Amino acid sequence: MSKRQKLSLFPLEDLPDEVLLKILSYLDIKGVLQCGHLFKRIREISNDKSLWKKLNLTGRKIPFGFIEKAMQNGCEYLKLRYASVNGRKKSKLPCSLKFLEISFCDNHEGVLQNCHLLEKLALFGVKLHSSGIEQIIQNGETLRSLSLGPLKLRPELIQNLFIKCHQLTEVNMDCNNDAQICALVKNLTPNILKLSIRNYRVKGEHVATLVQRCKKITELDFGWTDFDSVRSIVEHLKFLEKLNLIIVGGFVMVYQTLLQLKSIPTLKVLQCHFSGDPKEIEFLKLQLTLLQEKSIPTLNVLHCHFSGNPEQIENLKLQLPHVRINSPRIHLQIARPEKGVGRSIDEDWFWEKRANQQDLFPSVDDIEKKKNIVQEHF
Repeated sequence: MSKRQKLSLFPLEDLPDEVLLKILSYLDIKGVLQCGHLFKRIREISNDKSLWKKLNLTGRKIPFGFIEKAMQNGCEYLKLRYASVNGRKKSKLPCSLKFLEISFCDNHEGVLQNCHLLEKLALFGVKLHSSGIEQIIQNGETLRSLSLGPLKLRPELIQNLFIKCHQLTEVNMDCNNDAQICALVKNLTPNILKLSIRNYRVKGEHVATLVQRCKKITELDFGWTDFDSVRSIVEHLKFLEKLNLIIVGGFVMVYQTLLQLKSIPTLKVLQCHFSGDPKEIEFLKLQLTLLQEKSIPTLNVLHCHFSGNPEQIENLKLQLPHVRINSPRIHLQIARPEKGVGRSIDEDWFWEKRANQQDLFPSVDDIEKKKNIVQEHF
């Protein structure tokens, strides 16, 4: 009898638990559940915490009973992006979740309400009310990374959120008005390291308040801002490494403003978006060269986006090969869970964790619409 024939006669149920667990570790969660129907002992092994640690259910219609089972089995990293959770939700469940991605997820409340140990949380594109803010706050002692928006929340709720979540080091927030931004910059923890405020103009007075309180910031990303913001950044952020700005104004004024950044010795990445008179491009061409080669020698990435005559832009690219001009934006990825590959998103990632998408359940009906919204924002 051949060796293969001898092995085929070896009963599966006679294998040690650790061998069966090793075999199951090579399967996706669908395969693990199917094997659980073979016999009682392997069904018990199929509930081992190591098999349920990471789950990626992007874009699926998921019964809450399955979420309940995943939590009971010790799931720590759960991605429900674009998903829809259906069914009756228990008020209390054992929960060990550390990373939770529920952007564009329908009926996510039953998941979030059971979380108390989250370290990273993303809720972009979901409706939040006061109860949702309280559910985030109950993770305040452990939460380090938070991505949320667009928000239609009263400023006092945002104020309470950032007062209670004092361990945050990364925040990405889409704001809708001055009052929301004001609540953020006045109450964000002074220990914040990376901050992105998008979707609304950040005024110089907001930036001044922020940087006077939060001087440890190393990465800063603003959708729109003004010249006064740069002065405040230069004065207070001595550890800044990456900066993304959209500044509206003439090239001469923009250059004079950016030149102030030379006093930040740690600055490595500067990304600017300009709008100005195309006639000033020749002047700016010389100044950008000086900015990188002499004024801020630590820069290894200088990315500029111009509005102007296409022919002039192409000429500028040829004459400034060391500057990235009107190329795809460099995303600082502050607190955001998705991993960009060119202009697309690799859905197998959430933050630094990788987990293959599971096809255990049907796809949601409007997933492509949701993806297009994220793609535009990305």
